[in-house]
Amino acid sequence: MKINQIRLSESKKSRKQFLYKTHIIVLFLIAIFFSVNNTYAQNEKEVLEFLHSGTVTAQNKPVKIPIEIWNDLILMNVKINGHEARFMWDNGFSVSGIDNSLVGSYQLLTYNSISGQTATDGNNVKVNLDFLTCPKIEINGITISNTPFVKVDFRTMTLTKDLEIEGIIGASIINKLNWKFDFDNKYVEISEKPFSINNKDLVLPFKVIETNNSHVMPIAFNESKTDCLVDFGYNSDVIEINTANAKFFSKANATKTFGPSSVSVSGIAPIDTIYNIKDNFSWELSGKKLNAKPRISFTKASHNITIGNKLFRDNYNLIINTTETTVYAVSPRKKTDVIRSDKTYGYKLHIVDGVFKVLSIDSNINTVDGEVKLLDEVTSINGKLPADFKDNHSLRSYQKQLLEKKDKMILKFKNGKEIILMPQPGIEYKFNAEKGSW
Repeated sequence: MKINQIRLSESKKSRKQFLYKTHIIVLFLIAIFFSVNNTYAQNEKEVLEFLHSGTVTAQNKPVKIPIEIWNDLILMNVKINGHEARFMWDNGFSVSGIDNSLVGSYQLLTYNSISGQTATDGNNVKVNLDFLTCPKIEINGITISNTPFVKVDFRTMTLTKDLEIEGIIGASIINKLNWKFDFDNKYVEISEKPFSINNKDLVLPFKVIETNNSHVMPIAFNESKTDCLVDFGYNSDVIEINTANAKFFSKANATKTFGPSSVSVSGIAPIDTIYNIKDNFSWELSGKKLNAKPRISFTKASHNITIGNKLFRDNYNLIINTTETTVYAVSPRKKTDVIRSDKTYGYKLHIVDGVFKVLSIDSNINTVDGEVKLLDEVTSINGKLPADFKDNHSLRSYQKQLLEKKDKMILKFKNGKEIILMPQPGIEYKFNAEKGSW
C-alpha cells in the first residue's frame, strides 16, 4: 500500500514526502504503516482486503467504557478471545497489534496468505511484519470478529520491564466505529452510528487513506498548506516536521536538543540535532483556528507532519466519526491538566546496559560549556543508582517529577565530576540562512 504523499508548499512549489510516527517521556511515536509495493508477488487487492477485514457486531445504542491515561497514551480494557487485556487506542497503527508473548495464550491465528510484507514505523525505519488474525475482540459488548493483527514487542517500545500495554486497537478497528471521548470524566462512548455534533463544536473534516487506514487532515503554517497525520500513538503536544522544511519558519528563534527524537516500534531513533520553536508562526487545522498553540520541532528522523493525542486531549473533548462522514468535532474541556514549562535540566538520562547514560542534551546555561557529551556515563542521580529504577520509564518519570517540582538534580559522573543543576530556559538561536537551520 503506497503511503499518502503529504506536501508542504510555498507559492506553487511542492515539498517533501512524509511518513508516520509515535512518542513517550522519551517521546513515543507508535505507528505502523503498510507499503504495498514491497509485497513481491502478492496481490495488492488481497493485502487491502486483509487490511480492511473484520466484522462488527454491536448494540443499537452507544456503549461506554472507562479510559486510562498512561504516559500520555489512551488505554482501555478489552477482551481478546475471552482474555482480559489492556490495550492502547492508536489510529496511527494501520491494524491492531498484540505483544509477541501473548500470541499463543490469547489464541491469535497465524495469517500466511500474505508474506514478505514490511511497514514503516514512526522513526521511518522499515520493519518486517508477522500477520495474525484475531477471531474475537470485545469492547464492552461490541464484538469485532476475524480482524487483522500484527506482532509487537511492547517492552522494547515502552521502555518498561513489565508489560504495561498488551495490545493496540488499531485503525482497522477504529475506522469501523465512531468514538466520543470525554477526557474530563475519563470515558469513551462507542457506536456503529455517527455521534450527533453540537452546533458549538469546532468541526474538523479529515480523510481516511484507504491504503493504510490513516487519518489525514489539512494543516497550514504561515498560510502554507499541506496535510498532516493525526496519530494518537504520538504522546506529545509538539508537532513534528522534517528538518528540510525548517526554512518556512525562519522568522522564529529556535532552541536545540541533541539526541534521538523518539521511540517507536524499531526502538530509539538515531541521534540528531532537533530544533524547537514556540512562536512567530500562525497555524490552522482543517481550515479552522484552534485556541491551542502548539510547539514545533524539526528532526531528520521525521518524514511527516504528525499531530498526537495530547494536543487534542489537553484542550478538548472529542468526537471522531469515521462512518458516513469523517470528522473530528472538538469542544473545550471543563478542566485541563496542562503543565508546560520551557525549562529543563539540560541533560536527560537513560539506562543502557545497567548504567546511566546521557541520552540527550538541551542547549541551555547548564550545558553551554560542552564538558558533558552524549553517552557520558553518570554513576548517580541525587544519590540514586541505576538499580533503584525499575526500568527506563520509571527513570524518565523521576526526572519529570523533579522538573515539575523545580528541585535540584545532582549528577555524579564516572570521571568523578559532580554537577548541581536547576531547571533553565533554552538558549534561543536565530535562523541561519546559509545552513538552512538554526
